[in-house]
Amino acid sequence: MNADGLEDLVVAHIKGDNERGKDGRIKRFISVFLQRKNPKLRWISAPSYSTEVPSDAVLFVAGDFHPGLKGGEIALISYTGIKLLGGRNFIQEVDFETHVRGFFDFPADGGLFLWTLAPDLKSDGKKGILFPTKEGYLVYGPDPSKGLAYRGKIKIPSTERFGPDLETKFLNRFLTYFSRLPRVVALDMNNDKRVDLVTYRSKGLATFTQKDDGTFAEEPDTVTPLKVVKEAAKKSKGGDGKSDGFENVQLALKDLNKDGRIDIVATKTIGKIGVFESLRTQVLIFLATKNGIQSDKPNRIINLKGVTLFPEFTDFNGDDDIDIVLSSLRMDMLTNVKRAILKSVSTTYSIYLFTGGKKVYSEDPSFETDVDVDLELVEKQGRVRLSFFKGDVNGDGLKDMLTVSARTTLRVVPTVVKESFFGGKELKLDESEGGEVTVQTSPNLILKDIDKDGKDEIIFVYRKKLKSSGKAPKLDPRSIIRIVEEGQ
Repeated sequence: MNADGLEDLVVAHIKGDNERGKDGRIKRFISVFLQRKNPKLRWISAPSYSTEVPSDAVLFVAGDFHPGLKGGEIALISYTGIKLLGGRNFIQEVDFETHVRGFFDFPADGGLFLWTLAPDLKSDGKKGILFPTKEGYLVYGPDPSKGLAYRGKIKIPSTERFGPDLETKFLNRFLTYFSRLPRVVALDMNNDKRVDLVTYRSKGLATFTQKDDGTFAEEPDTVTPLKVVKEAAKKSKGGDGKSDGFENVQLALKDLNKDGRIDIVATKTIGKIGVFESLRTQVLIFLATKNGIQSDKPNRIINLKGVTLFPEFTDFNGDDDIDIVLSSLRMDMLTNVKRAILKSVSTTYSIYLFTGGKKVYSEDPSFETDVDVDLELVEKQGRVRLSFFKGDVNGDGLKDMLTVSARTTLRVVPTVVKESFFGGKELKLDESEGGEVTVQTSPNLILKDIDKDGKDEIIFVYRKKLKSSGKAPKLDPRSIIRIVEEGQ
């Protein structure tokens, strides 16, 4: 944020006494914690800068928006427009403010949510902002004089979703997903070094291509029909009225083979209405070619028992290829009995290493691991990932497994290379080298090498104020991680 080459933390929060303003709403604040150059004291608990948030702000995002200023700025998105905060103490308003009616009607009392649709539109390190409206999004890109400038409007009716009707007949938290806001993904779809905008509309996958001058048209430039989505939507609605089955599809867009074309990964949950034991998941991978995507011919189909979370994309083995981690929560009768007796849930994580070619991944996982998680934690968090495979905590180039398996336990298991039974090398999660930290956990965590030492740090984000026990976190002697400091 201060252009010194070190990553800083920008946090939205309220104060402990829930102080209210003249409008009766809880006061909200944004604080900037600058990282220090002293390796023994990177962070202190007091913020470097802090400012009260305007009462009409709904969302915020920090980043380098203004080409004419050093360091980063803070963008506040309200239901009436966008405001940039920058300057020496991050409390001065930059000469940019737009007044337009947005998607949201009013801010949440005591809440200020992080906005993720702030893409680097020109791949030059400067961020833009997609401002949500009732009819779609207004696009703002970097401008050297004002910070941000209007680049066009893309129309997406609020009735559209990124996939079929995701409100199924089930109320179970593992099967439902609801968002009033139509989803947009920012990707370079045509390998021209400019970010395009992609969403799902009733006729298929719609792409709004960024033009040479950085603007966007209201209507999509291309629409790719997706047979897998249409079939799932038809079955979920009962088809001819006689079917008791349902299908639920979610889509991920990723250039899996790094050929400059965006591929599609569809996660399809299949089952019979009211019969949880029938649930299973298919992951369908469609590779893009110069002629587009054949949505009726997946390159690879991976079958999983039970319900899976969204795929996690990571370079697991450090070979610069994109691997996939899939989770499977079993719903069969035996698992349900075990769940009732032991009060825990067993989730199977399967790691599929990139193999290349037209199939991209093997039909069977490279290896699997089971993780037991407290049932109470799963029921409270719902469909939230509790194990992560994106962090390299010991700096060996291999991704390790981090599990928030209980309210007070963080477990880290390193990935190692060992001799296989049949000769050669293979990857394994080495439980004997794993360790635990006794600390209040949260499924909201950040894995990032913020001090540039080749090892990822683990940052927990808490929704509520921590209850201090007065004791330092307990560290397993075998652990490959260490507590740097305990603070709010």
